[in-house]
This record gives sequence, C-alpha cells and structure tokens, in this order.
Amino acid sequence: MRRPFCAPSMWLAPYIAATEGEDSGCGTGQMTSLLLLPFGTRPPPPITDFSAPAVVRALVNRINTGESSYEVEEGGTSSQQAVRSGVSPNKLASLLLAAPHCVPFPQRVEVFRALIAADKYHNNNVPVIRLTVNRSSLLGEAYGHLAQAGPAIKARLEVTYLNAQGLQEAGLDYGGLMKDFIEDVIHDGFNPDYGLFAATREGQLHPGSQAVHMDQGPGLLEFIGMMVGKAMYEGMLVDLPLAPFFILRLQGRRPLFDDLQMLDEEIYRSLVTLKQYEGNCADLGLDFTIEEEIFGRREVVELVADGARLPVTKANRLQYVALVADWYLNGGTRGAAASAFAQGLGQVIPLSWLSLFSPKELNEVIGGGTAGELDLDDMRRHTRYSGGYSEASSPVKLFWKVLHQFSSRDRAALLKFVTSCSRAPLGGFEYMNPPFVIHKVPCPAPLMATIAGPDVDRLPSASTCYNTLKLPNFRRASTMREKLLYAIHSGAGFELS
Repeated sequence: MRRPFCAPSMWLAPYIAATEGEDSGCGTGQMTSLLLLPFGTRPPPPITDFSAPAVVRALVNRINTGESSYEVEEGGTSSQQAVRSGVSPNKLASLLLAAPHCVPFPQRVEVFRALIAADKYHNNNVPVIRLTVNRSSLLGEAYGHLAQAGPAIKARLEVTYLNAQGLQEAGLDYGGLMKDFIEDVIHDGFNPDYGLFAATREGQLHPGSQAVHMDQGPGLLEFIGMMVGKAMYEGMLVDLPLAPFFILRLQGRRPLFDDLQMLDEEIYRSLVTLKQYEGNCADLGLDFTIEEEIFGRREVVELVADGARLPVTKANRLQYVALVADWYLNGGTRGAAASAFAQGLGQVIPLSWLSLFSPKELNEVIGGGTAGELDLDDMRRHTRYSGGYSEASSPVKLFWKVLHQFSSRDRAALLKFVTSCSRAPLGGFEYMNPPFVIHKVPCPAPLMATIAGPDVDRLPSASTCYNTLKLPNFRRASTMREKLLYAIHSGAGFELS
C-alpha cells in the first residue's frame, strides 16, 4: 500500500514558482490551466528584459528578501536585448534556485559573470595590493605576501618581478603581470611533485592524502583555493582539470560510493567484491577500522565507536562498505584538505555560486575542461590590428599560416605570451577584454628578404596588459616561425617586452 508522505503539489512547486509571478497576471491555478493549453492557443508572453544583470537583480532580491516575485527595474542599457520569451528574469531567478540545470549553460555563465560584476561594483574602493616576488621562489613568496589577505584579495594586485639576479624585471603592471602571477602561482601549487595535490589516472586533480600533514599544508591549501577564486573573479581561465568528486565537496555536496572508483580503483574493486561475497564475511578477518599512512607511519582509524572490536559480517558489510568509501572521499586527511581549499575559495567566490554548474561545467568555467584546443577561426574573427597592419597585410597572413602549423602546446604558449593566460575566454574570443591585437613593428630588411638573404632579426614582444602582440614585419614564414617559437618559449618573463 502506497502512502502519501508529501503534499500533492510538492514536486510541481519549483516549476510553479519558476513560472508564476506578478508579471504573469495570474495565480497558481490559472497558470496551471495555461500550461495545459495547446501551444498554438496560449496567449503570447510579454516582452521581457532577459539580460544577465536583470536576472542577477531578481536572483539577489530573492536571496536577500525571500520574496516570491517583484518588479524588475526598468531602463536597462541598450545592450540589454528585450526578447519575446516564456520566462522573465524573475522566473529565471526562481529556476536557478530550484533547478539550475534547467537553464542552458551559456545563460548560467552569463549570470555567473554578472554576479561577479555586481560584486566588483560593490568592492571598487578596495585599495590596491602591491607585492614584489622572485620567480625562483614564487609560491612561497606569494603565500607570505597574500595568505592573510582574505576577501581583500579581490583588489587589483600590482606585481613586481625580480629575475634570477635579483634585479627588477622590465614591465609595468597594468593587469598583465597580475594575470601571469596568478596563473604561475596556481600552476606551482597544483604541481603533484609539490605534494599538495595528486592526480587521478585521467589527470584530474584533487588534494593529496598527505597534504594537511605537510609543513604549512592547511594554510597553503587555503591560499591556493583563494588564488583559484581570484582567477575566476578576474575572468581568467587556467589549465586546471579538477576531479568531479573534489568539485562536489566544493559545492557542499557529498561524493558517493561510485565516485571512489576515480579516486582509487583498487579500493573500489575490493569493496565491490566484498558486497558480492558469497562466503562467510567473518572469515575475512575485517573489522570497522582502516589504516592511514602518514609519511611512513601507520595509524589505525576506527570508523565507528569501538570499531576495532566490531567484526564485519554479512549483516553489516554494506554499512562497512559505505563507511570506508565515505572515509576515503569525505573524511580523514582528504576531507580536511578539501575543507581548507574550500575555505580559501569561498573568500573570493561564494561557494553557493558554484552550484549553478555541474562538475563538468565548472571545470569549463575554471579552465575550459578538456576542450583546451584553441579555435583559430574564432580567434582570427575577433582579432584587431594596429600600427598599420590589417587582415590583408602580408606579415599578418604569414602569422596565421604559421599559427595553423603550430602544435597545441605552442599555440597555448603564444596565447600565454600575449595575454598571460594560456586558455581562450569561456565562450570564445568575443569575451576577451581587451581584444587580441596584432600591432605592427616596422623593421627594415633587404628587398630580396622574401626569398633569400637576411630577414628581420628582431624578436616579437607583447603588451600583456592590453593583450597585444607586437609583431615585426617579417618577410618569410620560416623566420616568423623561428622568432615566435624562441620568444614564447624563452622563459624570459617580461624582459623581451
């Protein structure tokens, strides 16, 4: 016999809340009736301001006041396109709160960007943070300067680099050095060789089992989380594929048994075998404990009170399997490490905002996920030219020809050389601000340089603050390829500029 434990309308409540409101002019009953009408006979929806800022105003209003509906402010900018749609900003805000994945991913990204823009507007008076760091000890020095910054890290960072000789590198920080600094700190922190993070077989990153026991481990984890939040806050993409079970922890959700397979295939298979074991489980000699290794020292952890005296039997083996999986995914040192990282990230990006996305989508928001290949057609379509160059200029044509011949690694290095970030903006180069620019650097060369003889000998340089590649007017593709590869892989920091 089936008994109703919930109100009949419970499962429709999020949908009804997302589709009714003052602007609909009808109550719940009338709205439900309209939904039952054939599409061709329904009244047309109103013209609506469906821009991301309008949705954010509705979303923030609902979070702050708990109201079920309100009037959206009038008078948006000319870029806010009014579209004939079946939803309004008020309704989309309801849907984002109740079931975010019912809203298309690009629209959720726009809302996420608008939330950050609104936060920047309210924090525009935070003083600039100035710091001087040496590239050879970047992570340690960055941690020393910024570990206690807290939410003030949202301010602009003004970075001065020292080279290997202890001399100040050439380059003024109008944004480019900051981007370079953030990406390099994150890269160093997530390097598995450092010990804070480990990688799955698929190369996805998560806190290492020994991270919290390292010297300053919890503090470094919190700091790295803060820097990842800073990258997201600044609209940067970093090559940082996070493990889905780690992302679930950041979103305030709890990874489950099947997530253990990605973390440790051997333990997962052992637990599956135990679940299906046909014999007497008591013969296996298991109890409700597990061994944790901390830098070569083994410690016994009890999964339940007095677990060392509780044998695993056929009656309680499912409880044992669940507790072991939960300990590896959510407890022990990994759980503490994930909590420290989340605490740092949450100082910049409210963790509730991460729930707008699935783990796979959040990887795209952070770093483009696995889709790291640059779209050269999109890049070319949104590139601007200055100093006398145009799309029809011979050196420009040579540049695009050479870039098509580059490997994926070389293309990413070129983008980092020019913009301080090795990934294209989420959504394409349309969202790069300032846009990618190729600027002409006129250099003399013999008339026959296009076919023989010496070509232009100057190296390309970049103004990362303005995403500008300063490209000499090379005459031959071979010369351009050689000079570009030397410049982008020289590791000379900003000295070439």
